[in-house]
Order: sequence, then C-alpha cells, then structure tokens
Amino acid sequence: MKTAPSGTKVHHYHGIDLSQAALEIAAANLAMVPFKVDLDHRDFVEAMLRRREHADAAWCSLSIHHLSTDDKLRLMKAIRTATDAHGIFLLYEPTRRDHEDRAAFLDRFKRTNKLLWRAILAPAEWDQIWHHVNTCDFPETAAVWCELGREAGFDEARQVFVDSTDFFRLFRFAA
Repeated sequence: MKTAPSGTKVHHYHGIDLSQAALEIAAANLAMVPFKVDLDHRDFVEAMLRRREHADAAWCSLSIHHLSTDDKLRLMKAIRTATDAHGIFLLYEPTRRDHEDRAAFLDRFKRTNKLLWRAILAPAEWDQIWHHVNTCDFPETAAVWCELGREAGFDEARQVFVDSTDFFRLFRFAA
C-alpha cells in the first residue's frame, strides 16, 4: 500500500521482516511516501521484545502462529507495552476453529488448500508448504487469540475478518 487510509497521519513506518525479498518489495512500495521509512532485516519477535520506542500501531501477519502459546503471550505483552495507552495491534494469522485441535486443523488445511492451490503451485512447492505447515504451524482458536490479547493487557480484543476458506483471521487489539 502506498498511502495510509484517508485521514490517517503517518510520520514514521518501521518494517521488520526476516525475508529480504519482502523488504525489497516494501522498499519499492514505500519509495514515494511522504514520511520516514525504516526497514530492518531481522526477527520481528526479537525486535519487539527489545523495542523501547513507542508505536501507535503494530501489525503482524503469518508469523506469530509459529510460537508456543506462552511465547505468543510474551510477544503480545511486549507489543502492548510498545503501543501504550492509545495504540492498536492488528494480527492476521491462521486460526483453528472452535474445538478443533491441531491435528484436525492440519487435516483440514491439507484437504482444502492442496486442492485450492494446485493451479498455482508445482507439486514440489506444495510439498515445501505442507512440510512447513506440518512442522511449524501452531495456530490458536479465535477465542484463544482474543484471550491472549486480554492477558497481554489489551482492553479490546476482537476478530474483525475471516477469509473465505475459514483459515485466516484478522484480530484487532486496543487499549
């Protein structure tokens, strides 16, 4: 996105990612914005745990589900501290259905997405994705994501979007 939503005043954008390719895309997309941009090639979790600067908003997507539940909470507490009294935290992550355990989530993920993604992925690419999801993904239910937000100190913790496959959800956490 090259501009913030109408009426939003951005003074500084700080992007953090482990993917150099993602940072290069971000740099190109943000090249003409009228505010300061810093892009760091490092781990978001470590960066947020060590962050001392205030952030009006924090956004994280498709990465926190790799952490244990305790580490998710620890990170969300650090984000809550960084966003202080008026900040918000937006989180976009794969999410289990209510009463769905990890094994059922993985089964549903494989059944649904292998079929959906076969038009754009070679079999070897799907195999890489499946290996990653099967070994690294530890999604929570929507209720748990919201509870983690409240435990981290956010007064507001709610789901605001569910994608059409019912795998990915956007959550909003605010003071």
